[in-house]
Amino acid sequence: MNSVREQIIQAIVARVEPVAVIHGATVVRQPLYLLDREDAPVLIIEVVSDRAESNRNDRVERALDWQLIAHWREGEFSAADKVIVDVHKSLMTDRTFGGLAQGLRERSCEWLREDVDAGGVEIPVGYTTFYRTRENDISVKG
Repeated sequence: MNSVREQIIQAIVARVEPVAVIHGATVVRQPLYLLDREDAPVLIIEVVSDRAESNRNDRVERALDWQLIAHWREGEFSAADKVIVDVHKSLMTDRTFGGLAQGLRERSCEWLREDVDAGGVEIPVGYTTFYRTRENDISVKG
């Protein structure tokens, strides 16, 4: 069985993909390669950190920090922003991802990225998903 973290990430991807299709984009999770203009438009889902915040009664409270990055072609700030708006609406319809998580909150994110393609557009938005697991089994909700 997958960890609760992986189940949540898969749920995030499943929530983002239909919105991406409407906007003519693809979804890429944790790319291990640099994206350039020819890859756009693409929505990148990037996990930043996963931390255990507290431990009580065999339950671990966790926080998964991740960001969504709209990577669009040169000058398409408006199109990239529209997809961010639509994804945000979709994510906020069920902040528990079907009961996998305790909640979802928007957070600050870093806008500075290495300039791979000076003509491209990247708009990031950061989120934290709060969830709980068992102390002795991270594949079981706590």
